[in-house]
Amino acid sequence: MRNVRYLALFVPVALLTFLIGVFISRITLTLSHQEPSDEWQEALESSDTVEVLSALMWFSGSHSDIDPGTEGTKFLTVRQRASVQKRLAELSESNNFWIKSVAATIMANRPTD
Repeated sequence: MRNVRYLALFVPVALLTFLIGVFISRITLTLSHQEPSDEWQEALESSDTVEVLSALMWFSGSHSDIDPGTEGTKFLTVRQRASVQKRLAELSESNNFWIKSVAATIMANRPTD
């Protein structure tokens, strides 16, 4: 019983720690080089797990700023591409638990229009 409680605490903490690490590495890259939205699609196709998770974080983010030329419109443009939809569907069936979980969540929360 005691081990179950420790495991219940460990898994969310481990996931949060991992995602914070990915987020910090992406911020460092973003500060040094502003990545166009097309590169997020390329990152989604990468064989590098960290690169794919970084792209999934971008696709799962809240991009409410939809003024022309902003990150919000870039997000909508890239997110609605058939190739991105197909790749997200593939990733939602991944053998990697983290990739599968995030991709499935993105697919379940598709933006409207």
